[in-house]
Amino acid sequence: MEEQPISHGIIALDELPEIHRHLDAEQAERYLMGNSPAGEVANLEEHLLICADCRVELSNADIYVSSMSEVAARFRKRTARLMAAVAAGLLVAGILALR
Repeated sequence: MEEQPISHGIIALDELPEIHRHLDAEQAERYLMGNSPAGEVANLEEHLLICADCRVELSNADIYVSSMSEVAARFRKRTARLMAAVAAGLLVAGILALR
């Protein structure tokens, strides 16, 4: 008779049903940015219904993503103003050089 492996009630992470898997940072960011694959969204949302820890992590990730988006927008605005000032300066320098 062939011996069966003894189970100690431990399940490998890749064997867990999707609903029981915690969100990792990449999944949370994709979800918040609206870039999650369609099949992943339903599982993530179902898991969020039962997992307070992941809701907290998602909230923290949301704060981070929002902050980074705000900083990036401010940086783009300042860069655009700087580029406009440089362009105006070069235009004036070019006009003065032609005289």
